[in-house]
Amino acid sequence: MSCLRQRGKLHDHRQRRWRHLGSCNHKIFIEAQVLRVYCEEHGVKQIPVTCAEKNSRFTLECEGIVLLWLKDDPISTVAKNFSLSWDQVDRIMQRAIRRGLSRREKSAPENIGVDETAFQRRHEYVTVVLDKDNDAVIDILDDRKSSTFSKWFSTQDKSDLSHVDSITMDMWDPFINAVRSHFERAEELIAFDRFHVSGHFGKALNKVRASRTS
Repeated sequence: MSCLRQRGKLHDHRQRRWRHLGSCNHKIFIEAQVLRVYCEEHGVKQIPVTCAEKNSRFTLECEGIVLLWLKDDPISTVAKNFSLSWDQVDRIMQRAIRRGLSRREKSAPENIGVDETAFQRRHEYVTVVLDKDNDAVIDILDDRKSSTFSKWFSTQDKSDLSHVDSITMDMWDPFINAVRSHFERAEELIAFDRFHVSGHFGKALNKVRASRTS
């Protein structure tokens, strides 16, 4: 923020506490008096700290170890091993995703993959958009609605979609409708993945067999 790069008046101090890397089965916390300054343009602002992200109560090093475990273990296992709640681990993961997406450079994917996945214990869904050629996450959307996916096509600025040659998905109607609303040649771009296609063929075949035996 620009005001933090200018000379300002000290307003007060705020006591802050962050959990750090543990040692010998003991939790370690860092406490500090964080300065707040007064800016004539923006009012009272807290000086950022280098050891932790804003609104986090964990140091970046602590979050890094948690993320390392998340590569191989589910959230519930990581939460138990670090004596954290499920929600605390999930927030650490979400902050890491936001940092990664903010650093991502603009790309021009040719083959996109889209799928929904559950991310909460209450079975809430997000939509994951992938660059199929390098298995890189392009974006993560808050739900799996057609309106959300269609809005992403219209407003996202991290990818040049003029070179898209295929969009792979399951047979989820909201995804199909979103692509149709944005691309004139949607029928040429949409490619259904083999798993769901074979599943539909299997169900159709079972219906035929059942009708012949009845």
